Amino acid sequence: SSDLGCKNSATVTITVNSLPVAKAGSARRVCIGTSTGIGGSPSASGGKSPYTYSWSPSTGLSSTSTANPSAKPLITTTYKLAIQDANGCKNADSVKISVNPVPTISAGIDDTLCKGDSVKISATSAFLYKYSWSPGKYLNDSIILTPKASPPVSTSFVVTATDSIGCSNKDTMVVYVRSKTLISSPILVCLNVIDKNDVSLTWDTIGANSQFYYYTIYRQSGSGSFSKSAVFHSKSTSTWTDGSVNRSDSIPYGYYITVTNHCLLEGAASDTLHSIILTVNKIGDKTA
Repeated sequence: SSDLGCKNSATVTITVNSLPVAKAGSARRVCIGTSTGIGGSPSASGGKSPYTYSWSPSTGLSSTSTANPSAKPLITTTYKLAIQDANGCKNADSVKISVNPVPTISAGIDDTLCKGDSVKISATSAFLYKYSWSPGKYLNDSIILTPKASPPVSTSFVVTATDSIGCSNKDTMVVYVRSKTLISSPILVCLNVIDKNDVSLTWDTIGANSQFYYYTIYRQSGSGSFSKSAVFHSKSTSTWTDGSVNRSDSIPYGYYITVTNHCLLEGAASDTLHSIILTVNKIGDKTA
């Protein structure tokens, strides 16, 4: 009012806007390495649209400013959603994404068998899981950890382990299959008598053959039976000296060679070479 008693008045209207509602979504568990969508349906409501969105932390998110980003955290993370409507009113919510590790599984080391045989796969796991092997048709049981494998050809086997919440992991091993085909023996090409106690034997090597395991030399003394004298695991070996002969007794020696494959099947014997006994009589010098 003034000194003369005059009065006046004014009014102001204060509008109270309702807060928007933020929904970050429901807490959930995921397997490490997998993603999940977060946010509600919708993530913002009430107040006045349109809304702006801000997610934090940004780690593992496909976007920090969309209503429903994809989250792929490496560790358990709580994401906060802050929204603001067209009136500038704000609200927030949060959601916890728990990250579970995948199962620890090893299919075991690669193994080898001979065709028609079987081998037990040496798989291991950290805990008890559900197992599934593929292909299962060559296994005695495709849902146990260590089945027996009997593949007709070399085969890769994949095991998948799944835990109680659905997290899975896989690993691979190979079973190599060896042929049971016998390997033909090499050809003995030379038997050389070095001195009275040494005989040298030479043969043509068999060349490239993945089934080769070892050569075996057999020796016969006189008219006796043949017995094993030496074994060579090197495919390139092509000579051997027998230093245990006794030439003073004038007994001939016979030799043959065989090849054994990785399935421990011995091939046929080569032709036999015999030493020849030469008797030299010294009659002295002839003088004129």
